[in-house]
Amino acid sequence: MQVPLYHPADLAHRVLSLMSVCGDRLTLGVSPGSTETDFATLDRDYTARFATFYRNTGRLRVLLAHGRDEHADLTRAAVAGGRPALLLGSWGANVERAARDFDGWLASGYRRSPDQIIAAHERYRAAGGRRAIVCAIPLDSRDDLEPTGEVLRRYARAGFDDAVVLIGSGGPDPEEVRALLPRESSTP
Repeated sequence: MQVPLYHPADLAHRVLSLMSVCGDRLTLGVSPGSTETDFATLDRDYTARFATFYRNTGRLRVLLAHGRDEHADLTRAAVAGGRPALLLGSWGANVERAARDFDGWLASGYRRSPDQIIAAHERYRAAGGRRAIVCAIPLDSRDDLEPTGEVLRRYARAGFDDAVVLIGSGGPDPEEVRALLPRESSTP
């Protein structure tokens, strides 16, 4: 979720509503955003996305944990048990920030190579990071099944906790993707 595109109280209210259904199973992937078009569509300042992200994430954490802050009272929607895990989807120096300040890290397979992702994962773990998920691994056809399987096995050997594969409309059945890895390390 690109946090700067939302008002933090509105976002908190939506998340708290989801928590009433999901409970502690809800995990949120949060990001400053990387697509300028998304910001232009909603008349948001793309150049200020990092500052807006950190400011809004701070307020979002308070609202999710307590159901209120000095400007909003969302307690009727609040769920007992605290806030959901927040996983940071970002790159560069933010990989270490994900390890320090968030509950985990989301590495996007969309714009990075497996070598870049694995190198960043090593930095993340060295900084004390816990949960790491590589996501947005594209799989558009059955012809790509074995190369994708090799990439998934590399991520498993590197120590990623989970992987999210985006299967295109002409892609294989999800069970074929799950079969690429041993059951204990497979969560496509």
